[in-house]
Formats: sequence, structure tokens, C-alpha cells
Amino acid sequence: ALDALLSPTERRHPYRIFIIPGLFAACTLWVLYVVGTIGARHFFFVNQILDKFEDWENMRPYLPLLVGAIIFSVVLNALVLTPLEVIMVRLSIQAKMMQVTLLLDTPPVEAVGPSFLLRLRTDKDEYTGLISCARLIIQEEGWGALYRGWWWTAFHGILFI
Repeated sequence: ALDALLSPTERRHPYRIFIIPGLFAACTLWVLYVVGTIGARHFFFVNQILDKFEDWENMRPYLPLLVGAIIFSVVLNALVLTPLEVIMVRLSIQAKMMQVTLLLDTPPVEAVGPSFLLRLRTDKDEYTGLISCARLIIQEEGWGALYRGWWWTAFHGILFI
């Protein structure tokens, strides 16, 4: 599967993927958020609940609060992580498209199909980093574009509970 996703150069030198401007910062923010919130959730919920309640019968009145906290956690994860994941994908795809354009020696083109418009980014409007990518996505497509695929991030959050 990695043969289809990575070029031969990327397979030989995988660290070069993170040279893409903004991608390392987005990945770092993603990891810091996930690790930080896992630690906080473990401290506040697991440690506190296990210390106060020795059996499930004593905890039964607090189950709605626990379920609410889990739902809040999943929603918060989706709100924070989805834009980071969209930005990481856009930065990665742009780097791939720049490599393809350089290999083909052709300028970016616009192709109109039956119900879609495909346009590769040009050098003038390329993403130059994390902030630039977020700003251009919001300007061109609106805030909703940053939350495409939120359900997938929420699903991942549910799996980690």
C-alpha cells in the first residue's frame, strides 16, 4: 500500500515528507493535543472516578455525567483535530501535485467535468505553511471546508474511549 502512496524517494527518505512547509507544525500540534488531552482525561476521569467509587452501584447516579463528559470529549476532539487533519492533507497533496507538475513539465490546468472543477494550485496561490493554508481554505471555501470529514475524526475519538 505504501508503494501507491509514497514515491521511491519518499520511501528511501521518509523524513523528507516533513520538510513540506507547515506539515511538521500541523503534525506536532496534532500529537501535542492528543497526548495532552489523553493525560488530562485519564487524570480527571479515570483516576477521580476510581478513587471515589469502588463499585458500579455507587457510580450509577453519575453515569449521565460520565456519558456527557464522553460526548463532550468526542465533540471537542472533532472540533480541534479535524481542521488540523484537513490542513495536513492539503499540504501533503500540494507537495505531491508540485512533484507531479515538475515531473510532467506542464503548468497547472483547469478541467471542467460534468459536475466538478479541478484546479491545481499555482505558485502564486500555493500554501506556504500552516497559517497560510488555513487562511486560504477559509477565504476560498469557507469555514465548513475545515470540517469536512468531522465524522471520521469523531469516529476515531469514539474508538479511543
